[in-house]
Amino acid sequence: MNQQVHQEIIQLLLADTTQLGDTFRLMQEGVTSAADLVAKGAAANQGVISHHKTIIRAVLEGQYPTSSILATYCVRAIKRLLASGIDVSEETRAVLNERRSKLLEIVEDKEAVQRDTTTLLSRAEHLEGKLKRIKNAIYVYTFPTYYRAGVDGDPDFRWLKIGLTTSNVWQRVIDQSRQTSMPEDPIVVRIYYKDGLDLAEVERKFQSTLVRMHHDRSSAKNAKAGKEWFATTEESLDAIAELMGLEIERFDI
Repeated sequence: MNQQVHQEIIQLLLADTTQLGDTFRLMQEGVTSAADLVAKGAAANQGVISHHKTIIRAVLEGQYPTSSILATYCVRAIKRLLASGIDVSEETRAVLNERRSKLLEIVEDKEAVQRDTTTLLSRAEHLEGKLKRIKNAIYVYTFPTYYRAGVDGDPDFRWLKIGLTTSNVWQRVIDQSRQTSMPEDPIVVRIYYKDGLDLAEVERKFQSTLVRMHHDRSSAKNAKAGKEWFATTEESLDAIAELMGLEIERFDI
């Protein structure tokens, strides 16, 4: 890759208006540690920073992840950068499209998908164990397919469901999913908790904030396992939880 192409890709990343761009700009200024990048507002947590760095390496240097999910993030980033309206050479577009094609091969690789699914289930199982021990908490769950695929029309978002803990609540969620003929069991991706938590009030604040942020509620056909699903991101939910001073148990791949 020649120097012009390299510089043009840098310019695309510098101009990116998402948190990926925030991360890249700070890294260009010499801020490189995940903790410092989070502290300066580049992302809600260090797991997201890790994802950003993976995307940057793929886009800028052609270093590809082995994860199908991370490859999907990289493909979306390249698509967004190429659609930004910034004028770049045909050679730069060709390089980015070639990288996108190689990443799509990883996205569709059956072994990569299987590895990701195994990782998803393992990390979700860890959170599910914590959920059984925390009796006063908000939890967020989805399905492995939803987690991998994102939302039609805005694949940076996922369908996520916010729930309240009660006795044996997680087993009931699983049972309900099976009764509605979902082809897979749900997975926990976040737990939010604090002593003295008013669960109903906190749930209401989550949902009302998401509505105000235009993170759409699902229709009945989109929520096969129930109602009150939202097309949103874990980072958005984490930001809301942090504003309410909640402790966060995270799921990251």
